[in-house]
Amino acid sequence: MSKQLEKITAEQCALPPAKYDDLSALFLNCTLSRTPVLSHTEGLIGVAQGVFEANKVKTKVIRPVDYELAAGLGHDMTETDEWERDDWPQIQKEVDACDILVLCTSVWLGEKTSVCNRVLGRMYGYTHSFNDRGQYRDYGKVGGDADHGERGRGEALCDEHIVFAVAYWLHDSASGGRGLDG
Repeated sequence: MSKQLEKITAEQCALPPAKYDDLSALFLNCTLSRTPVLSHTEGLIGVAQGVFEANKVKTKVIRPVDYELAAGLGHDMTETDEWERDDWPQIQKEVDACDILVLCTSVWLGEKTSVCNRVLGRMYGYTHSFNDRGQYRDYGKVGGDADHGERGRGEALCDEHIVFAVAYWLHDSASGGRGLDG
């Protein structure tokens, strides 16, 4: 982080405009590297995590690549004949518990990682489920992305794809779905 950005961040964190100690943020590190291999994505997360924690937001980082994530849109793909193991329900519990979800990925050739694509697919499978108050399960959540890698148009394209997917995930939750015609 540049000295200028460090100074601005320190000043803003020292005098936050509100209290955030009742919020939690979940970072899904969609690196291709399994723990404990160094992940540049984790370095980027550390910067954002520091800002959240300076403002008393509880944070957690999960590397989905460390889990067995079945392909598909079902809540638990072990309920199908196709998969014997599916760890996504464990991660979904963390998604359900957080207030802020940040998808983090590296960018190659203008694309997010295959792990990020798998995560987005699994998240989509839950967009039409309800929470215990009868609201769409992700109602009231905030989502975003943090990516690094290619500079220029490749990274911009990746941002567009992820922001669209997260906005779609949140829009279905906020608007009550896409209507009777799907």
